[in-house]
Amino acid sequence: MRSFFATTVGIIVFFLLGVAAIFAALYGTQKAYLWYLYQKYPLTYKYDITYYATQHSIDPPLLAAVIYEESRFNTNSRSLKGALGLMQIIPETATYIAEKIEEEAPSEDALLDPSTNIRYGAYYLAYLLQHYDRVEYALAAYNAGEGNVALWLAEKEYRIPFEETKQFVARVLATREQYASLYTFTP
Repeated sequence: MRSFFATTVGIIVFFLLGVAAIFAALYGTQKAYLWYLYQKYPLTYKYDITYYATQHSIDPPLLAAVIYEESRFNTNSRSLKGALGLMQIIPETATYIAEKIEEEAPSEDALLDPSTNIRYGAYYLAYLLQHYDRVEYALAAYNAGEGNVALWLAEKEYRIPFEETKQFVARVLATREQYASLYTFTP
């Protein structure tokens, strides 16, 4: 028979190996989950996002979240309503922005250029953030238009009747948290 000492050592070693295995599994799981988050929330065009967000006093993770929710960073994204590029800029909105920044309105091809699209989208988002006193209102206007938000704000109790817009606002805010926790944005 084994001695009491040998049995005790065996139990302790077994326990320590179990703890080490659990620690390794947890550490590996955390790494795998972090890898998954970086795959799910990519940050392409980080320089442009950081630059234009800083230029327009926008929270960079918010700008990245709008891009993610609008196009999943697909530069060639086109909506059925004619919105183009990373930030889904409608040509009429681009013309409005071009007038404000005293430029010639960009062509559709120019709006598909990532840097141009982010620049125009950041300008418009900054305008909306300054116009409305809440981020949620600005995001709703980005998605559904200023006219709709004006109607909703005129109601006794503000609510977003468009399910798509309601989900867009919630998704952007949640995605913003992911970008803020995953990435560092330094100009």
